[in-house]
Amino acid sequence: MSKRALITGADGFIGSHLTEMLVAEGYQVKALTQYNSFNDWGWLEDVACKDGIEVLSGDVRDPHYCKHITKNTDIVFHLTALIAIPYSYVAPDIYVDTNIKGTLNICQAARDNDVERCRYVRYFTMKTAEFIRRARRYSRQADLEFQYDPRRGKGSHGQIS
Repeated sequence: MSKRALITGADGFIGSHLTEMLVAEGYQVKALTQYNSFNDWGWLEDVACKDGIEVLSGDVRDPHYCKHITKNTDIVFHLTALIAIPYSYVAPDIYVDTNIKGTLNICQAARDNDVERCRYVRYFTMKTAEFIRRARRYSRQADLEFQYDPRRGKGSHGQIS
């Protein structure tokens, strides 16, 4: 049985490339795009594997939706983030809601749905090629940046190498 992956922020440049890579490696991929009234999937519009993925349109700021989309998932790659730094000074609440609360929503939903692995990706500090190399390695390894232990009721943090 192939692994089931959820990629948040799949409509971005890095998320779309990660989507292609995981599909090529045999994953069943759910690709989350931010909902918009045009039903535009961003960078996913042009991927060759579009027919082989399940595209979801929604928002990580909704904890109920996060719980729904993390069901029946083995690994989550969380790439969703708002990155327009100048605007964040004008409207900081939307950045806190998306980047902090949205991350919390995904992590809690993954924990509640017994997702094996949840990767929070801080891609704004990495080169894209390096990110893809690391993502490929992490998709095969059990050492995680965040791993939840339901028996102890807390998470543990590892190192990114």
